[in-house]
Amino acid sequence: MLITTELVKRTLGGLLISLLFSNTLHGESRSEQTTSVSGSACPSNFYSVQLTTDASACHVFADDLPASLTYHSKQTSDELEHFFRQQIDGPVNQSLSQNRILMRQANDQTIIVISPDGTGSQVDILVNP
Repeated sequence: MLITTELVKRTLGGLLISLLFSNTLHGESRSEQTTSVSGSACPSNFYSVQLTTDASACHVFADDLPASLTYHSKQTSDELEHFFRQQIDGPVNQSLSQNRILMRQANDQTIIVISPDGTGSQVDILVNP
């Protein structure tokens, strides 16, 4: 279990660092690439991933692939896990690390991280090319 936890941490850390700094390599600042929208303006979907209808506090960190979006939901982690399992086509690899649910398509094209957050959950969606 320790090896799996470390692998998940490194994978997520690497993905997030890649996403955050990929714009720097293209000569763009992170502030130019971060888009915040109010709760009522959250998109209904992000690439092929449908967001819950209660999505709020949406932040798009990269519109172009690899792309990422973070939002808050009032739903529990278990409810969100069920919701996203119905949305993802094909096999899903799933693990639990530090009370976070990590859902990955077999080809890592879509990665969803669900974390408990106050009265609901934070959802991070990463979409790779």
